[in-house]
Amino acid sequence: MVKRTIGAIAGAAALAAALSVAGTGTALAATGGDHLNKGDTMYANDDIHNPAGTKLVFQPDGNLVEYRYDGHVCWATGTNGRGGTRVTYQNDGNLVMYASTDDSRPIWASGTSGDNGLNVNINARGEIWVGYDQLTNACE
Repeated sequence: MVKRTIGAIAGAAALAAALSVAGTGTALAATGGDHLNKGDTMYANDDIHNPAGTKLVFQPDGNLVEYRYDGHVCWATGTNGRGGTRVTYQNDGNLVMYASTDDSRPIWASGTSGDNGLNVNINARGEIWVGYDQLTNACE
């Protein structure tokens, strides 16, 4: 039993290392992280959040929505019902929502391509930043 558990742990660690080297762009959002790095992707029900509880959620209806800790909506892309399946923080600095996994049909974009910032995050005031560009106002 112990040998099997150790083997499973070693196998999982090897897989995680391989995925990280391959640069698959798996989002921290999948675990409710606090930011997206370039190449990371959000899928339905993924979110990023700040310590105060403000969060950016990619909803199953295709809308990307910022919620305050009490559930109040502070900002949204207004893309519900347009077929969005994922939101990716691209290496060019643009946060883009796509309708499919083949990158052929962008539905919404932050307009921040060319930004040299490293991540998408929500600061303590509830402002969403895409790299060095402020996307939303405070959500307090």
